[in-house]
Amino acid sequence: TRFEREGLDFSLSTACDVVRATGDLVAPLVTAMKAEQLTESFIQGDDTGMPVLDGTKGKTGTGRLWVYASARHVVYDFTATKKGAGPAAYLKGFNGVLLADGGSEFNAAAAGDGIIRAGCWSHARRYFFDAREQSPALANEAIAKIGVLFDIEREKMPAADAAQRRELRATETRVALDAVKVWLVERVHGLRPKSAIGQAVNYALNQWEYLEVCASHPEIPIHNNMSELQLRRPVVGRKNWLFAGSEGGAT
Repeated sequence: TRFEREGLDFSLSTACDVVRATGDLVAPLVTAMKAEQLTESFIQGDDTGMPVLDGTKGKTGTGRLWVYASARHVVYDFTATKKGAGPAAYLKGFNGVLLADGGSEFNAAAAGDGIIRAGCWSHARRYFFDAREQSPALANEAIAKIGVLFDIEREKMPAADAAQRRELRATETRVALDAVKVWLVERVHGLRPKSAIGQAVNYALNQWEYLEVCASHPEIPIHNNMSELQLRRPVVGRKNWLFAGSEGGAT
């Protein structure tokens, strides 16, 4: 370890005590970050599994590490299960747009008063990338049409002010969304539902109510890539530390 390389002999319990004490010191800062985050116009949410020792020797349970990313803050939260009670509790009091994938774990939170759920176009597009091996022609057609949305975001949105973003989303983004919707509706009945391309088309149609929210809310991204990016750190780190020693340690 680094301490050993420096010639310092720390026991594991001492090192853990240092980490725990540091966590206690920064806890008020995290609380303040969360309080500010809940006043913002949108929050992106995502989660990943976190192995946690459950008290049985040599056994681990699977908790969930959640990330909530907004324009100003990134805050992590831990729950023992993937049930929707976790996000619902975290987002209590939030009035804005919740940007997440189609996972049912966000249903309870999105049902709260004042919360509008928005879908992630990166997730929707990913299903078509996965379908290219079986149905390359159809998958590439869909990817090209969805790509127009990303072209607008990449080429025009960065330099646009609030009024210009609103105009772009109401016009160019709306036209691109309508083109995608027409393509999906025209093809859905001719596809096997369980095929990769069938699943991609049905996912997009089932999520359409949320996927088109971006047109009327120019302040949000069209994807929740930021929250996914913030999960890379714990996912990569998990390969080194393997598991949390307890639910308290994970928290």
